[in-house]
Amino acid sequence: MVAALLACLGTTAASAGGPEPAPKLLKDIRNPGSSDPIWLTRAGDEVFFAANDGVNGAELWATNGRGAGTRMVEDIYPGSTSSPAELVNVRGILFFAARGEEQRELWRSNGTAAGTRIVRDIRPDPGFTNGSNPEELTNVGGTLFFSADDGTNGVELWKSDGTEAGTKMVENINPGAGDSDPFELTNVRGTLFFRADDGVHGEELWVSDGTRRGTKLVRDIYPGTEDGYPEYISSFDGKAFFGANDGVRGQELWRSNGTRRGTVFVKSINPGPGDATPADMEPMGRRLYFSAESDALGVELWRTNGTRRGTELVKDVNPAPGGSAQVNFPTRAGRLIFFYATDGTNGTELWRTDGTRRGTRMTRNINPGSGNANPQELTPFGDALFFRADDGAIGNELWRSNGTRRGTRLVEDINLGAGDSNPGFMERLGKLLIFRAIGTGGNEPWKLRP
Repeated sequence: MVAALLACLGTTAASAGGPEPAPKLLKDIRNPGSSDPIWLTRAGDEVFFAANDGVNGAELWATNGRGAGTRMVEDIYPGSTSSPAELVNVRGILFFAARGEEQRELWRSNGTAAGTRIVRDIRPDPGFTNGSNPEELTNVGGTLFFSADDGTNGVELWKSDGTEAGTKMVENINPGAGDSDPFELTNVRGTLFFRADDGVHGEELWVSDGTRRGTKLVRDIYPGTEDGYPEYISSFDGKAFFGANDGVRGQELWRSNGTRRGTVFVKSINPGPGDATPADMEPMGRRLYFSAESDALGVELWRTNGTRRGTELVKDVNPAPGGSAQVNFPTRAGRLIFFYATDGTNGTELWRTDGTRRGTRMTRNINPGSGNANPQELTPFGDALFFRADDGAIGNELWRSNGTRRGTRLVEDINLGAGDSNPGFMERLGKLLIFRAIGTGGNEPWKLRP
């Protein structure tokens, strides 16, 4: 084990051509123990997150990238835990869901205690433990959209401008107390696309401009009460791309401009009633990259320009009969799309593509042989990609890649030895990468200047 560790570290240093900038513990918030920071989100000049200092419970924290500037913003629920979640930046203001005296409601913060307050008590019922439970918080052109339950109309679409008066239900899509359950809220060039159930057509594609009149069913993709179930809704070329089922061709690739006529089937990637399940869509240039499954090829990397003819396999990464590359999470960094996959020989490793078959290849066999490096938390930083991976010797640690073998290297063994540091929730703050990781002091916030 020691020999393998030294060999790995030696290879890393040599491939880097010099010492890698080392990550630093930003602040040991909870000592002893772990503060378990989550939901790291940039708003203005700070990164906000939820953390537990062992005294105040899980509350809202912020950092400017310095230890002295890492602090609890406000003890929202004194003596208990407010558990801030669904953090989102809307024009420099942080919105989030949290539990205070009013149960779980919508809050906002400008990074000060005085500026951290509930936006509106949407469900003023002290006996109801969940409050309105805002979810799917999404910024669309400076307006916050989200789902919430006011206790009368069920889970419906809401919006907020950050004021109490400006926080209101957009439309009761499923009339009465039924839930429309708005989900997959996505900004497509200033228009909100989402999935909802009006109680008549099943779960279908909807759009909203924030008005009651402008909130409408786009198309009943699976006619009748069955679900068309649009999922992985993504913005590309001014349109929404997604997977949906019309009841004939299974879950396949569709696109929409927000009108019924402009909502069309693109291509049957898995011919017949089987599901292609196009997922994890990522644009680069004039193409949208995504993973999709076919009976013939398994789960591979595809791309589209929005036409049937222009929807094509990038490369059969695992060409073995019955093989499947299990492509996941295509992520753009610079002029490359990174993803993780297996070629059937080397286990699950980090791959990259420039959009060509020849330019689609494994960056490096991080966990040699058939072992799985299992790259996760793929995060772009300029032209580089940061991620966590397991080389089989020192556990899940922080890595980076520029798409070449030499440029795919360990950043630091944060949790020395075979233990995992499990870096995650990576967020850029100026020239810093802020993330959480497990070191000798537990799971705490860290920083790196790449």
